[in-house]
Amino acid sequence: MTKFLSLFLCGLITANADLVAHYALDETDTTTNIVQDSLEQNDGILIGSSSPAKDFKAVHGTGYDFPLRSGFRVNPSPEVQPTDQFTITWWFRPTTLNAFDRFYETLSGTGKNGSGIRIDLGGNGRQVRALLRDGNGSTDTAVTSPLTLTTGAWYFFALRYDSLNNFCKVTVLRDNGGDITTSNISASTTTKTSLGTDTITHNTGVFFAADDAGVASSNDFGGAMDDIAIFQTKDDFGVLSDTDLAKVFNNGALAFDPPAPRPTINSFTTNLSGFNSGDSVVLRWDTTGADSVEITPDVGPVNATGSANFTARFTEIYTLTATNVEGATSATVQITVDGLALAPQISEFVASNSSFDDGDGNSNDWIEIHNRNTTPFDISGYHLTDDPANMTKWSFPTNTILDGNEYFVVFASGSDKPDSAGNLHTSFNLSANGEYLALISPDGTTIVQEFPPTYPPQKNDTSYTSKGFLPLPSPGSPNTGIAQQGYVRDTTFDVDRGHYKEPFDVTIETGTPDSKIYYTLDGTHPTPDNGSLYSGPITISTTTILRAAGFKDNFIPTNVDTQSYIFLNDIVNQSNNPPNTTSMWAGRIADYEMDPQIVDDPKYADKIIPALQKFPSLSLTIAPDDFYGPNGIYQNPQSEGSLWERPVSAELISHDDSESGFKINAGLRVQGGSSRNPDTPKHSMS
Repeated sequence: MTKFLSLFLCGLITANADLVAHYALDETDTTTNIVQDSLEQNDGILIGSSSPAKDFKAVHGTGYDFPLRSGFRVNPSPEVQPTDQFTITWWFRPTTLNAFDRFYETLSGTGKNGSGIRIDLGGNGRQVRALLRDGNGSTDTAVTSPLTLTTGAWYFFALRYDSLNNFCKVTVLRDNGGDITTSNISASTTTKTSLGTDTITHNTGVFFAADDAGVASSNDFGGAMDDIAIFQTKDDFGVLSDTDLAKVFNNGALAFDPPAPRPTINSFTTNLSGFNSGDSVVLRWDTTGADSVEITPDVGPVNATGSANFTARFTEIYTLTATNVEGATSATVQITVDGLALAPQISEFVASNSSFDDGDGNSNDWIEIHNRNTTPFDISGYHLTDDPANMTKWSFPTNTILDGNEYFVVFASGSDKPDSAGNLHTSFNLSANGEYLALISPDGTTIVQEFPPTYPPQKNDTSYTSKGFLPLPSPGSPNTGIAQQGYVRDTTFDVDRGHYKEPFDVTIETGTPDSKIYYTLDGTHPTPDNGSLYSGPITISTTTILRAAGFKDNFIPTNVDTQSYIFLNDIVNQSNNPPNTTSMWAGRIADYEMDPQIVDDPKYADKIIPALQKFPSLSLTIAPDDFYGPNGIYQNPQSEGSLWERPVSAELISHDDSESGFKINAGLRVQGGSSRNPDTPKHSMS
């Protein structure tokens, strides 16, 4: 978009905020997982075990209707990770309303040491909250709209942030049909002028309608979204006025700021097709429409048109980047010296895979090879091995040609033969416990790349690279996210789940130094934003569900561990209105207590606890909102399908220690036929 800045004696005419990323969500093709950026800079990729319904009627055209456990991710970039003086807008229509459901997530790290932006449904699950952190360790900025949301209605959302002018504004406005005015925006805006943050920093990926790359928790937004837009120009023009927001509301983000052309690279060439060491290299380029042009490495900022001379020393790829307010365009040339191409690399591998299938539908381990050259590369005769004593254990077959900049996946299944889709398979598997892995040149002795003496133990569906762990593997495409140093070691409890009669203290530990443990007692997932920081033994004197997880900056956190401590006396005497519950189930009076006519009857009172001790207990732990909330499964017993499955922790507790029991994470639904009727208040579940 072309900008003009004109100075007159009467004053300064300022430019509009610049649209830097936009997701119309108008695609209708169900065969692609690409989410298009209207500005053609930062396309997204659908993630999760569910898929959104496309072509969903929205206020401005169509949008995506995201079921739980679906969303899309975008590779980190300045356009989608704004830092200061920016505006983020979208339309949304909730299907479910649960606490902390995420619309937008770049937040990572522990507590106020974390960095990024989270836009979610807040602690009550019915109001939009924006949470911003800059890693200062002591404060953050949080703004919550007072508007109470309902399912099935369309809402307009905007976040405006400016640390230089000291304000953060959240606008949420329900669509009632027709256009609005500036005053409607003003009346629907909550402003905070005492900020706990400065310029925002980001240390993780970018997720829409999702909590993280796994999209497996109850904290993923369920509902439709449309017209997602981010405005910024690295000055206060990135903050839209109320009048501007009204225009975006009425006409859509693209109509407010139609994209202008990005720079054009007309040519980027060298004087020769190949070089010998010591030859003179001449780079020539020609660009139009650029505010700045840069060549990396080594050359630096240059004019829009020109040339650069230097002496050939080694093979290198040079990148020309031309930038204007609409974004950047880039081109590359490769200087190949003495005929030596850049060696291929193991860009990432997964040693415990359950989410990426080979051509036969099997989830085998896999290794990704990157051709760093801009031209095709013949990798035939190169070797992969997991044994330093056998450097040629498996070889790439003849005519294995990788395209320029291709990311090529080989499955490490041990079958040593291609699958039905033609994918190559090695003669060895990868060990999730850690082992040697290397890429060897065709001479059978030269190590191109290795992970010596062994790579560290691996987690399921997490990749490993020369820089560390990636929570979001990207087979066949460039790596995404920031590599993490490792995993926080699992939490341990010195008292195990079971039946108890007397109070006791529980100590929680993790073997990772300098990590922090957060815990909850209300059934919700513990995080630095939800729960208590563990500081010492916890006294357990009544029936308690203790959940804990470990966190550390630049480390992947633990999973959530759950321990159910059951005092049978509490079960027998449980009141009919226990805490963290609701008094109604689907419009009927809730019933939590054991039947007083039985437990208070002298004929049975002394027999009930011994009877309860004669069979195992199954403890199901679920976030209260997922069970009792407006969109909880127990409040909607006649609703069926995957949209009405909620995450649960299941623990089998032995009654006499004759069996070990178990603890697993699973999904929970109401099941049955007539038993789903709300008039039958207690329902079957599976």
